[in-house]
Amino acid sequence: MFLSCVSLIDSATNPALKLIAHFYYANKKLAHQINTLLSGNNPTTMTSKKKKKQANLNGKQKKFLRGLGHHLDPIVYVGKEGITENLEQSLVDALKSRELIKVKLGQNCEIPKKEAAEQLAKVTGAALVQLIGKMVLLYQLNRDIKSDKRIPLPR
Repeated sequence: MFLSCVSLIDSATNPALKLIAHFYYANKKLAHQINTLLSGNNPTTMTSKKKKKQANLNGKQKKFLRGLGHHLDPIVYVGKEGITENLEQSLVDALKSRELIKVKLGQNCEIPKKEAAEQLAKVTGAALVQLIGKMVLLYQLNRDIKSDKRIPLPR
């Protein structure tokens, strides 16, 4: 879990920790990285063992998938806990049943949206098709789905 700014300010007796806590309000992105290091959860070590090969899509394919994904409703929601193992499992399950999914990043999600989108794609091995606002569109080819239900990508 991430340390909240309030708990850092309250529990900090060291001036350096107080400075870090006040810095949280100034720059949330760097503060997120500092909080992860302080809490002992290094994101590079957490996801390195679950890293999968990502799919590569060309511009024409991304455009086609964006058109299909426009009418989709979000299936998975990322909350204030961020990207947890349960969330990763939900994403993998959703990509097994569908090839194209939409993920919504909640308002209180502490991870910056671009970093979260890249992390979601990296963890699942899916291709990041689109990131608009706090909506992420992911695609992963699933050969287990019947061929008539698969999304036919243009070349």
